[in-house]
Amino acid sequence: MLRRSLENMAKRRARTAHRTSTTSIIRAPAPIIRVSAPRAVTKHKKKGHRRSAASGGSLGKRATGALVGGWVLGYIDKNFPTLPVIPMLGKAGTIAGASYLLATKMHVKFAADVCLAAASVAGYEMATTGHILGEGVVSQV
Repeated sequence: MLRRSLENMAKRRARTAHRTSTTSIIRAPAPIIRVSAPRAVTKHKKKGHRRSAASGGSLGKRATGALVGGWVLGYIDKNFPTLPVIPMLGKAGTIAGASYLLATKMHVKFAADVCLAAASVAGYEMATTGHILGEGVVSQV
């Protein structure tokens, strides 16, 4: 019996010695690296922004603005023949300058369209005839 108890004690020691020798090494967890996928740049919506026909917008709006501007230019030219004229600019150039001042300083809405039409007519007259109508052309009798 004594022998069995000695054998059991030897077995117990072997077991405990065996257990302690095979202890596993605990490693620190690897750091978590998060990689986000590339995303498109967010586009912000423009709210409440309107464009006038003279400053941009669709072709239909600009063409309508030029049509209205040309009509107003013709109306002024027809109904006000004694309108004072700046000599270097002529009648169309003077109307373009006056409508430019109305559009920028007094914020008249359709004056920008008149300015565009009058400047176009003044440029056309300068290119075709070499002078702008009303540029001090005096007919000699």
